[in-house]
Amino acid sequence: MDATGDTGKATTPERATPPEAQAAIPAPHPASDHPFGPDGAAILATEHWSLLATRSLIWNEAQSRATVFLSVLSASTIALALLADATGFGPQTTTVALVLLPVVLFLGIAAHGRLVEVNREEVELSLAMNRRLQENGRRSSDARACDRAEPKAFGSGSAGTLVS
Repeated sequence: MDATGDTGKATTPERATPPEAQAAIPAPHPASDHPFGPDGAAILATEHWSLLATRSLIWNEAQSRATVFLSVLSASTIALALLADATGFGPQTTTVALVLLPVVLFLGIAAHGRLVEVNREEVELSLAMNRRLQENGRRSSDARACDRAEPKAFGSGSAGTLVS
């Protein structure tokens, strides 16, 4: 960086040209009666696919939580059965059972709580997707043609999306 001519003082700002002197710049898209403009269908489709991806992620998480719970439950049951067979239901079996079963219970309660939240999120996302589909149907004749071509793709209302 060249420091010649640098006095350390700020330069005075230049005045902007008045709006009357500037030429009018045309808008990139003509104004329309659609609130999202001419790109409304693309915006709504992007939001729809984003909501669909979110649904997929929460269901993957729910299945993972259920799998972990069932794996721990079956491993604990098998471990207790093997220990009971080896010790003849002695005090070691009771001690291990009192350690393992609260852990399994905690995992079960945590998994159940999250699955309830996943179901609530699923309903919210399904309703949001249906609102977007209805909005898109009002905006574009192409969307109406798609709805006629694939009537079972989304169903009608929130129940149709929940079933599919």
